[in-house]
Amino acid sequence: MKLYIGNLSYDTTEAEVRELLEEFGPIIDLHMPVDRDTGRPRGFVFVTFSTKELAEAAMAKLDGFDFGGRNLRVREAEDRRTDNRGGGGGGGGGSAPPTVVVKAAADIAVVAVAAVEIAMVAVDIVKIVVDIAKIVVDIAKIAVDIAKIVVDIAKIAKEVVATAVAVAAVEIAMMIVAEVGSATGAFDCPRSKSLHISEQV
Repeated sequence: MKLYIGNLSYDTTEAEVRELLEEFGPIIDLHMPVDRDTGRPRGFVFVTFSTKELAEAAMAKLDGFDFGGRNLRVREAEDRRTDNRGGGGGGGGGSAPPTVVVKAAADIAVVAVAAVEIAMVAVDIVKIVVDIAKIVVDIAKIAVDIAKIVVDIAKIAKEVVATAVAVAAVEIAMMIVAEVGSATGAFDCPRSKSLHISEQV
């Protein structure tokens, strides 16, 4: 568990803070921010204890504790409160960094990444739908071509059937004529008359 300890004197060293805190148990990490320009401590530290119980015990004991002539302010590092009174000799410890902003930014980044991934999936789905639509169009074109071929075959079949029927009708007609002529001797009349005239001559 990480604690924020503020209202330290600018003259307080990291070693002094560590010595004070190690009375409560093992410390995993201790960070004392310094001013970029002067290099002097900013009046607060972040400390991480090995267990939550040790951190809570230190917070209960040290919050308001007189250290170097100042009353310490101790709370969890994730506390969203800020202290604008300055640090050290200026009358108070520096304020904790806006961890809530960092956390919110991280959450926004996670959401943004998820949104990008969803958008990429949506794009892939759209591509698949477009490909399917193209396949359907191609199938429709093939179906139209097949329909045209069937129509042409039907026309050819119709013509073949009509021709066959006509030929059959002609053959039947010729057969009927032949049968009628054979039965009545109509086809022999001119020949018989010709023979009769020759005999008279």
